[in-house]
Amino acid sequence: METPEERAQRILKEDAFRIAYEQSNVALYIAGSMLASNVSCDTLTTFVDALNRQSKLYVEYDKLSDNIQLRIRAVYRLEKELVREGVS
Repeated sequence: METPEERAQRILKEDAFRIAYEQSNVALYIAGSMLASNVSCDTLTTFVDALNRQSKLYVEYDKLSDNIQLRIRAVYRLEKELVREGVS
C-alpha cells in the first residue's frame, strides 16, 4: 500500500512524463512530416534529433520497451523514405 506522499510523487512523475512526451511527440510528428515532404540532409537531421529526444525521454522515465518500439518504427520509416526516393 502506498502512502499519500508516494502516491503524490508517482502522480507528479506520470504527469511530468505525459507533458514531456506530448511535446516530444509533436516535435517528432512535425519532423516526420517535414521529412516526408522534402527529403534532405536538414530534414533528416531534424527527424533524427527529434527521435533522439523522444528516445532519451523514454530512457529517463524507464520505458525501455517503448524506446525499442520507437527505434523499430523509425528504421521502418527511414527505409520507406529510401525506397520512395529511390536511394539504393
